[in-house]
Amino acid sequence: MVRTKLLFLLIFVLVFTWISVPVVMSYSEISVEISNNLSFPLEKSVQFSVELPGFKVSNNISVNDGPAKLPVEIVKVENNIVTLKSLLEFKASEKKRLMVRYGDDISKEYTKIFKPDFIGNYFIGFGSDNLYIVSMATQNSVKISDSKGKVLLDKTLGLNETADLILGKDQTFEIRSDKPVFAELSSLKLDYVSNSSDDTTSVYGSYFTIFIPKEIFVSAYKNTHIKIQNLKGEVVFDGDLPERGVYSNLSLKPDFYTIETDVPVSIQFGYSDDNIYTIFYGNLNSFKGVSFGDIIYSSLYPDTTVTFKTKDKIYDSENLKTPGDYSLKEVVKEFSEETTEYEFVYIKFSAPVFIYSNSSSGNTGGEQIPSIDGSGKTFVFRTGKIYNFESINHKRKVVVVAESDNTNVSFNGKNLILNSLESYSENLANSFSLVKIESDKPIAVFETGIDSDLECLSVLLPILDEYSISPVTIVKSSGNESVQTELPALMKKIKEFFGKMGQGIISLKFYDGLKNFWQKILSLLMPVSQSLKPYLSNYFPSLTVEMLSVIIFYIILFIVIIILLFAFKPRKRKTVPKVTIEEISGRPVSFNIDTLEEKEAILVEEEKPRIMKLSETEKQAPVKTDKGVSALKEQEKQKPEEITITEKQFGRKFARFRSKEVKKISLPEGLTKTPGQVEEIPQKIEEKAEKPLKEKRIEKEKPVTEELKPIESVEQKAEQVPAISEEEKKKAEEMEKEKVEEPLSSIEILLGKLKKEEKPEEKLEQAPEKPVSAPQEIKPVLKKTFEHTFVADAESLNRIFEAIANDENTKKLVISKVFISATEREKINFDINDKYRLGLIALTPIELRIAEDIGKRINAKAGTGEAILIARKIRALDVVVSDRPALTNYQGILINKIEDIV
Repeated sequence: MVRTKLLFLLIFVLVFTWISVPVVMSYSEISVEISNNLSFPLEKSVQFSVELPGFKVSNNISVNDGPAKLPVEIVKVENNIVTLKSLLEFKASEKKRLMVRYGDDISKEYTKIFKPDFIGNYFIGFGSDNLYIVSMATQNSVKISDSKGKVLLDKTLGLNETADLILGKDQTFEIRSDKPVFAELSSLKLDYVSNSSDDTTSVYGSYFTIFIPKEIFVSAYKNTHIKIQNLKGEVVFDGDLPERGVYSNLSLKPDFYTIETDVPVSIQFGYSDDNIYTIFYGNLNSFKGVSFGDIIYSSLYPDTTVTFKTKDKIYDSENLKTPGDYSLKEVVKEFSEETTEYEFVYIKFSAPVFIYSNSSSGNTGGEQIPSIDGSGKTFVFRTGKIYNFESINHKRKVVVVAESDNTNVSFNGKNLILNSLESYSENLANSFSLVKIESDKPIAVFETGIDSDLECLSVLLPILDEYSISPVTIVKSSGNESVQTELPALMKKIKEFFGKMGQGIISLKFYDGLKNFWQKILSLLMPVSQSLKPYLSNYFPSLTVEMLSVIIFYIILFIVIIILLFAFKPRKRKTVPKVTIEEISGRPVSFNIDTLEEKEAILVEEEKPRIMKLSETEKQAPVKTDKGVSALKEQEKQKPEEITITEKQFGRKFARFRSKEVKKISLPEGLTKTPGQVEEIPQKIEEKAEKPLKEKRIEKEKPVTEELKPIESVEQKAEQVPAISEEEKKKAEEMEKEKVEEPLSSIEILLGKLKKEEKPEEKLEQAPEKPVSAPQEIKPVLKKTFEHTFVADAESLNRIFEAIANDENTKKLVISKVFISATEREKINFDINDKYRLGLIALTPIELRIAEDIGKRINAKAGTGEAILIARKIRALDVVVSDRPALTNYQGILINKIEDIV
């Protein structure tokens, strides 16, 4: 019955699963491939166009990297061609296969993606003094030219190989290379502190080789490992950084350094004193780093909510309604000369924002401004703070440089036409001036700080990056065709049906919950499906990863059902066969003597009574046991008529069960059986001869009805047995002589065996009892023992060893629990050979000084301090020492004196 119910339940689960699983697949999809061409990890904003057959304006779109759903932004839609932008994290030389899904049942999760590139193969620049170049690939041809076409540098560089160039004042230039490079501008003067030449800049990613003048700050968003080294291989730092942790170094030598991390981090570098203008870069929706003075954040999109926190304060959330709105927070308020002041900050935002930092004085530093959408055509930002020094009214300078001829530019409503590498600049008189620039072709925009000053440090942002990743390609296995499930129409009807019930409140929640549940289940199988699909796609071209996940799920479910069906298989009940009186009436009683004798022998051996020695007082007391009472009760319950069933009819087990009742031995009149007595019937009792089995019939026996009376002893019972007359003895002897030799019955054989087995027991009973000497008390050598490990000094361990020197087992047990300091090892008087396991803990010089300090605190010797420090390291609760410290408990560690142990 249980198995039937389980089968119906499993059938229901199968049907329910078959109906509900396709809910998560009621969409269309295509597969695209993209790969990282670089030999290091890379996070990159990728924009690509793809044709989606049957795409509707009402459809939603998602981009999935295996089970992970990536951030996605819809850039443009023209008929069935959709331009998408997504943010990808590549491992070194990694190839990815992405799933672009679209349909009504795709959840609408779009986000604005703002992620500038920091490496590329085409740059436009404007600046003065030093230009640093780092090649990010091997065999990389790099060429730098000015606005007149003059070649300033033409060189082939290897991976992480660098080049530098001295620029003229406010020089315009371009950088072209076969493979990606990293570029950095710096007009800072060496001996930055004495010259008060300072500015900072920042990048975001997981692998960079950059020129660092003096200071670096690395901020982590997840737990990561970080390694910083110069190009000579000298390691500055190699360790782990926790989530929201910051690594800082304020005294680096001016040089190129390589920073490697497991996940993308924010890196701020340069030198900060009193004049900086810096743009900070973080992840998609937050920034974690340091501020060197004020923090300003301005919106790039309408209705942007920003939450700002410092180490000590959480500010109220703010809503920036229109692009360009900003907020100013004074973070660092006190400044000192030739000192870098900074404060940790954490900023979270609902849409991308620009984050700037000022310092306390002129804020002359500059930055290249990134475009909003990465196209190099739209810019919305705020300038730095104006600082009037020595009655001079400084202004902020903004420069625009065009990439190609006839570029139409709108600068705060002013229309311009610029040719290739032509620049336009404008000075803005107000702090935090709003600047909006638009163009029809890519341009580069720079905020260069105070026009008369040259303190500027900025990374260059590329116009193009055509090498880092391969072009997005459509996977032909699923083609441009729509890969759609068989049951989307059915699922749509189910959803409409649920929507009509109860006005759709509970039902739609059930539908969405069901869909989310199966999405999570199938997402667990996605990695397996992705690894199997390349092998199966040759045989099943239309097979998708989701379909394969469903198939794997059903296979697992089928295996579980089979296991459950066999696990709950009902066991067969053991039943005793029933036989009616009519079936066996008139049949002669038959015995299988061999089997019966064998079974009786087993039963008698199992029920063999125990012989116990009784003291004189116990012999005189009446004996009552449950075994004796139960035996007599069984005798009373016996019916006068008995039937024996042979083994052949009902099997060996039943024959053995019934064989106990084959033969009854009735007690002679006058002999009363008492509970708990083990008796031997005297041989002088009259025995009646039995006839052969074939002629024998079962006689009715009178039930024992005598009242049971307890007897005081075996001797008293023997007196109650009636004496046998001489005539009865003669008759018995004559019957024995006339008795014809015939096979002995099984009962007789058993009685004979019982007599043989009881004889040695009688001798055993008569054996005199030997006095048992009381065990001598063994006084413990140690007053106190420890169940767990403990720490001791050398003198205490010597005394413990002397106390237990004669007990080898105790020595091994106690010494195996002891730990001592390595400095105490030479003070041990006994030999430590392979028989003993003694724990040695070596302390570092710093730890030895700490141990000495602990000893002084409790007025004890240094060895006691070492024992306590080791106990803390190995988490032991007890130490044993030979001196008398002021405390008996130090931070949860019990301090035992050796006098209390030995």
